[in-house]
Amino acid sequence: MSAPRNLPKVSCVIPSYKRADTVTRAVDSVLAQTYPDMEVCVVDDNEPGDEWSLRLHQLLERYRGDARVRCIQQEKHVNGAVARNAGIRAAHGEFIAFLDDDDEWLPEKTSRQMEAFFEHPSTDAVTTLWTRYVRGKAVMRCPVYSTDDFQYKVLAREISVFSSTVLIKKSAIDRFGGFDESLIRHQDLQFLVQAAQHASFEVVPDYLVKLHADSSANQLDVSRFAKAKAAFFQSVAAELAQYPPARRRRIENAHRFEILLFALRAKKLAPAMKCLWEIGLDIPSYAALVRRMKARKRIESP
Repeated sequence: MSAPRNLPKVSCVIPSYKRADTVTRAVDSVLAQTYPDMEVCVVDDNEPGDEWSLRLHQLLERYRGDARVRCIQQEKHVNGAVARNAGIRAAHGEFIAFLDDDDEWLPEKTSRQMEAFFEHPSTDAVTTLWTRYVRGKAVMRCPVYSTDDFQYKVLAREISVFSSTVLIKKSAIDRFGGFDESLIRHQDLQFLVQAAQHASFEVVPDYLVKLHADSSANQLDVSRFAKAKAAFFQSVAAELAQYPPARRRRIENAHRFEILLFALRAKKLAPAMKCLWEIGLDIPSYAALVRRMKARKRIESP
């Protein structure tokens, strides 16, 4: 199917919190898109007037006079979910994309996703693949995946989909209300799980998003990470309840493994042992973990 003559506008929401120095890279990658009708909504999620907010506005001065770029000022910092919802409300586009302030897109990303929408008009959302970078070097690529059984795959961590890879119809977001503003982490995961309940997904199987893992800002300790997991499960309880017990257990154990690995990296033995006890001798969960580890596509240094 060919593209319509009057192309719909795509709005990209970029929340920024204590990481202003990378935001121009993100904005520039949106403005460099080959798709012609783009706008950028940078949401200042810092406390108004603090050093991070002042730095962000200073950097955004370079876009003064460019009608494609707007800055939305939050009254106060709450969390990334609140910031993204503010960006969605402010967006003028029929299609909404998200980009973290330290990530970037390749130029063809939006065009390729919009082609998928034109090819499949009933589709509500299109994702794409990502490559992770550390200090400018590619270190990992996500495995190619299909969108069949998409919600379960996301819940069970069988596929790794980030908000920076998602392009979704604004009308689809209206069906489930966007990001859960009570969550301090896993807002993107909650968004995907609930979007999958109300919207259809396609994937463009190309690596069109660069995720940068350089910043240590906004990290949690083990205890808060476990609490964030518990809050996430509460947020998606209705979606989780529709799965049979065996599948629910594999989903829960997939997240327990993440807490376990987090605790081991932090050398916190007590929470690690707690996770092992909760996982128990559930062989299918261990087998699923091995499959996930083998599926990771690490890029070896030359």
